[in-house]
Amino acid sequence: VLPDSATKINSKAFRGCSALEFVCGNGVTEIGASAFELSSITSLYFPELTTIGNKAFSECSQLTTIAMPKLQKVGSYAFQKTPELIEVNFESVLEIGGSAFAESGVKSIGLPNVTVVDMNAFSSCENLVSVSMPKLTELSIGVFKNCTALKTVDMNLLTKIGSNSFRNTGLEKFFGRFVESVGNYAFAESSFLAEAILPMATSTGSNAFDDCSELQVVMLPSLVELNN
Repeated sequence: VLPDSATKINSKAFRGCSALEFVCGNGVTEIGASAFELSSITSLYFPELTTIGNKAFSECSQLTTIAMPKLQKVGSYAFQKTPELIEVNFESVLEIGGSAFAESGVKSIGLPNVTVVDMNAFSSCENLVSVSMPKLTELSIGVFKNCTALKTVDMNLLTKIGSNSFRNTGLEKFFGRFVESVGNYAFAESSFLAEAILPMATSTGSNAFDDCSELQVVMLPSLVELNN
């Protein structure tokens, strides 16, 4: 337990601490890069935390519980390779960095206020089933690539789907009411995808639906440019 006067945990402060299990810091607002990387920490409680640095909890193989009610920004690779981390529910988070949760064990994601999700943020999360990001308008490159169990997506305001965003996922249907552009290989290799309805899409990138072996219905009534 850290004193209330501690407002920042510096970079690599507890990196590789193999006996560390629990950390609580009531006054901490910022955690630096690699602060707990490769440690054995299992649970976290930071009620005032707003910013997590790059790789802060990367490869924390025993991390299961996170309580950070005021968190706003998650750095790149912050929770990468955390196989025991099951749920990600951050009410106040606005920004998720690149590969922040890549290869983690997360099964569900609830980010009601997030507006920026960087490339590969949740890539290769093989247990991920459901995602809710109702305010997100642009999906970066490879965000859910290789999330083979992904079935449910709530992102009703999306206007742009980046390359490889849903490549090799378990999606069966996709409805993008406001999506205007679809990137290269966006849904490629999603072998369960049967229906894609994109009424506002004006362009699709190369191989957008490549190798979608179950695809039966595609609605693109506003399409101007169709590549490959």
